[in-house]
Amino acid sequence: MNLIAGILLPSSVLSTPWFTTLLAFVSLNTLVYVGLTLAKLARWPRQVHPARVREARRKAAELPVIGRVVDDLPVDGRHQPEPQPDR
Repeated sequence: MNLIAGILLPSSVLSTPWFTTLLAFVSLNTLVYVGLTLAKLARWPRQVHPARVREARRKAAELPVIGRVVDDLPVDGRHQPEPQPDR
């Protein structure tokens, strides 16, 4: 079975650089829109209103300092060794 290379355009046009560039642009554009469509169909978590975040931070700040473990964590993510007393 023989397939015709160019039904609408001659095969000489299909192998030109500008047509290859157009083909690449259209294919990437199609992939982007497929991704956007799938993202639109996916279930995303509800957004949190900034006022609720501020309220939660205010409530956390009212907790006693003894009960908060976060204050004991190092800032840079690494634990500093405790200095040992000299004997």
